[in-house]
Amino acid sequence: MLRHAAISCSVLLTGVCVAALVGGPYTMEPLDINGGGTMSTAGPYALLASTAQHGGVGPIVGGVYAVNNGFWPAVMTVPGDLDRDADVDADDFDLFLAAFGHSVGGPEYNPEADYDRDGTVTFVDYQTWLGYYRNFIGQAGAPAPLEVLGDFQRDGHVDELDFEHFQGCLSGPGVSQVLPACQDADLDNDGDVDQSDFGILQRCLSGPEQMLDLSCKY
Repeated sequence: MLRHAAISCSVLLTGVCVAALVGGPYTMEPLDINGGGTMSTAGPYALLASTAQHGGVGPIVGGVYAVNNGFWPAVMTVPGDLDRDADVDADDFDLFLAAFGHSVGGPEYNPEADYDRDGTVTFVDYQTWLGYYRNFIGQAGAPAPLEVLGDFQRDGHVDELDFEHFQGCLSGPGVSQVLPACQDADLDNDGDVDQSDFGILQRCLSGPEQMLDLSCKY
């Protein structure tokens, strides 16, 4: 039983928690690392940790002493950071999209993108990831970091406002579209804005209320 102790603990970049116990006298009972563990989240970070239980060689009893460099392995993660580079951005969304629609057992299924753990990466998981992204960048209404074909307004929908922009940028087949504001309307990247681009726009239309089609990616 600890009678007098000053405990300091810091999580290092290496993911190791270093605790120092100084003072005394005290009795210390060693703990064995147990399996399993839980995830708890607070703010934009999550700390994965294991549990411990009494065991080992029994209590250590003594006078005045200090115990330094006790290590507790831990993994610090950012929710939504699928590529583990300590941020949540378009690269992570690319990984999410690669897993979107896939289920357990399939080669493209990514359990880290299956946030509700139902065995399939669905639109529910997309909403969860988007929440993590918005939390990370500090913008509650931000759209996903994805340039979706036809979402010229960047509002998460492909609707009549986007169609109006497209109409204003039509150049015709073989006629180069040189206006800087219309480069996004060249959906097939062939230098003009014509019927082929309109066909792509039609495929990606969602309307003003429905969320955009996640498969309509550049």
